[in-house]
Amino acid sequence: VEFGSIGALSADEIELLKAKGPVDESLKKLADRYKFAHVIGVWPAKFVQDTLNLPSATATRWIQRAREKGFLDGKSE
Repeated sequence: VEFGSIGALSADEIELLKAKGPVDESLKKLADRYKFAHVIGVWPAKFVQDTLNLPSATATRWIQRAREKGFLDGKSE
């Protein structure tokens, strides 16, 4: 598994990511964090929500979009 842009994001970077919405760049960063969380054994959706400071519903929608775009495979990736 490659984690691409898993590096820590500053508060400004997170706000910019959120402002851009679920564009490919944002979804790829989300997918990297989701995959990382899965590998280290934590709940991926919660990890994404917490590290990107997203509301639960937004994180869920963005994860679904990342799957639709092919950045995540399957439900437990």
